Amino acid sequence: METTTDLGRRREAVASARAALDGLAEVLWQVPSGGGALAELLGEVDALGARCEAARVAVVREAVERGEPGSGPRALSVVQWVREHAPTTRAGGAGQLVAVATAFAKPANAVVRAAVEAGRLPVRSAAVVVAEADRLRPALVEEAEPHVLAGLVELAVEQGPRGCRMLRPALLARYGRDGQLQVQQDMARRFVALSQPIEDGTGVVEYRLALDVEGKAALEAALGPLSAPRPVEGSATSGRATNDAGRPW
Repeated sequence: METTTDLGRRREAVASARAALDGLAEVLWQVPSGGGALAELLGEVDALGARCEAARVAVVREAVERGEPGSGPRALSVVQWVREHAPTTRAGGAGQLVAVATAFAKPANAVVRAAVEAGRLPVRSAAVVVAEADRLRPALVEEAEPHVLAGLVELAVEQGPRGCRMLRPALLARYGRDGQLQVQQDMARRFVALSQPIEDGTGVVEYRLALDVEGKAALEAALGPLSAPRPVEGSATSGRATNDAGRPW
């Protein structure tokens, strides 16, 4: 596909793409049923959205480098500038957009930038990758950072921010300096807690529980057998899965 280096033509193409999406719902009846035509269209629109996210990062990064948000009679913070000119970020996301755009100025984050620009990694996930890398960097052995960043990016692409955060213990075990994994686990134990019960007046009682990795494993091991369905023979519920109280699930 031919690309152009002329900014004016690119802006015309952006305007055309926006116009093409206006009223799309009204013509979807023309998509043939079956054969995956709707799925193909969804993929095309999704890829366009990913490129739009990458373009927003590029524009914000350029604005930061020029110092544009803080100049002129109405000096704004970068986040304020983004919210003013990208209204969809007013409900959330401006901070992440700015964090990612700023982080891309560091050569160490080149692999994250490449994934965003290729449309593989959403900005929300990229922000988590950058934050996790910053958190892990002081604990890593020399020359481990490129491997760690590559692992974070790939898992974030596949599983999103949550999967990226869950990779931290494995990365420390493999690439961390001696004792760093234990240090992290010891720090996590300080936040283990169980709240007092909260009753909402309807008979429902809510607890809040925070666990470290060891506590999570112990809790899941205990709950696993108890939550498994158990058939009860010789009763009205025979052949149906029941819980420990003998009631059907």
